[in-house]
Amino acid sequence: MELSQVSLLESYFDFFYAKEISKNMYLVFRKKCFGCQNACLSQSDHTCLTLTDKQQLELYFDDILAEVDESDIVLKWNEATSLLDVSVQVLNMFQIKSVL
Repeated sequence: MELSQVSLLESYFDFFYAKEISKNMYLVFRKKCFGCQNACLSQSDHTCLTLTDKQQLELYFDDILAEVDESDIVLKWNEATSLLDVSVQVLNMFQIKSVL
């Protein structure tokens, strides 16, 4: 039982982190795009259009991570997990509440 609760909490955290990365990646792609920076009319000048998401993610992953608001992730995780029937001992294993 405890193992499934731990797994559930980890999955929630992973979900919120992935959601935050996904939210920020297109903003970073456009910030880094030469075409967007210089208002180029040709689509071929826009790396945000010519490179795949995977290629851009590999190029700009550190920049995307820098945009992640980890305190927001912890707040969302705390809100979501407070609605779950998870033992206090399992929640204390994570010690995420002390990050704030």
